[in-house]
Amino acid sequence: MEIIKQQLAEKIAKMESELSEISIDRATAKKVSDAQPKLKNLVEWLKYYEANEAELEAANLYRQIDMFQETMQIELATVRTRYLLTDAGLQSPAGFDIDSGVWVKNSVWIETDRLPRHSNLQCYDMHEIAAKYA
Repeated sequence: MEIIKQQLAEKIAKMESELSEISIDRATAKKVSDAQPKLKNLVEWLKYYEANEAELEAANLYRQIDMFQETMQIELATVRTRYLLTDAGLQSPAGFDIDSGVWVKNSVWIETDRLPRHSNLQCYDMHEIAAKYA
């Protein structure tokens, strides 16, 4: 899992580098982002976006960094077997596409190539999931 988290750390570093080039602090970016008009009025929203593009981009980068840093703190897993039995749904973490095969590891996480006859756990066929999102 260290390789997976290293990929995430590289993405964070890249975004932090972009932020240093923009030179807009978090508070300013959040203030501008919070003030943007609702998308219902597209003309007004486009004018606001054009006038504040750098601040809105910075706000987006700050949000992504926060989500990615949160992902760095949780346990991640990849499934190496055909089936996964778990007590909760599969959740793709921030920073990874669903087709990457990286998941937030649930408290019950059983990887198997053979299904039990009976189980009260949720079962996922990883081959079907891979085909669906390929």
